[in-house]
Amino acid sequence: MTTNRKNNHLKMLSVACVIGTAIVGYNSFNERPIKLYVPAVDNGFSKDLLRIKDAKANGEWHTAHQLLKTHAKTDNPFAKLEYARLYLKGWGTKRDLESARLLLLQAVQYDFRERAQAAYELGKVYRLSKGPDCARIAFELFSKAVKWG
Repeated sequence: MTTNRKNNHLKMLSVACVIGTAIVGYNSFNERPIKLYVPAVDNGFSKDLLRIKDAKANGEWHTAHQLLKTHAKTDNPFAKLEYARLYLKGWGTKRDLESARLLLLQAVQYDFRERAQAAYELGKVYRLSKGPDCARIAFELFSKAVKWG
């Protein structure tokens, strides 16, 4: 990646961190109503989850990416978390911390089994970001992850 491109990415992450600070705020997760995730209709996610795991195990990242993209558009925090992980690692797509951050911000709003993991992953995104409050936000998210198990 060229130096110019890296600098542009760092600038975008810095802006995202500042915006995230305004959105997240201090202890804002306690003040927001939490959506309880109850899968009324599976929409085939359970079946696709097996296909996603097989695709990831076989290095078929494009297949995993397409399946997760479909389910992440629904109200499925598990799919949002797994899709964000692909963006964090750059598996099947370009590494994109901003897309991962947006998906993880949505996922932590649900009360689901992997909520602590979503908060931890979101903390990692902020830890990698540059900005005046990113370290503090990352620490708060890591603390929430511990609190949530």
